[in-house]
Amino acid sequence: MKPFVIRGALAVAILACVSGMARADAIHAVKTLPGYQCMVLAKLWDGEGPQPPPVHVFAGSRPDAPEVGIAGGSIIVPSPEHTVDGRTEMLFADGRTVWIGTSDIAPFHVVSNPHATCTPVLLSNGRYGFRTKH
Repeated sequence: MKPFVIRGALAVAILACVSGMARADAIHAVKTLPGYQCMVLAKLWDGEGPQPPPVHVFAGSRPDAPEVGIAGGSIIVPSPEHTVDGRTEMLFADGRTVWIGTSDIAPFHVVSNPHATCTPVLLSNGRYGFRTKH
């Protein structure tokens, strides 16, 4: 019986430590990104009908620039926007500068809350993300 109690107490202690570490390591905003703004994809899925196709991002503004990924629903672009040859400069989450079709983006908005705001931020894990207020 005693080994069972000791193992149980040990398991509780380990769980307490692990859950405490998870809270301590939570990703959070460390600073805002002056000179950047949030935008969204122009064609977001409204939950009805087929989903719009993915929006590709490219290594450069030129039409022959290679595709390097897919944009998320919200994106970070310079303020004011930097547009060349129909593509707008964009900051990818990993810090790379990539380019997205200008017609694929729209000003930041939340349909269900017209007062929502978004601020681009540097996150504690070194990636870029968003601080939103709804």
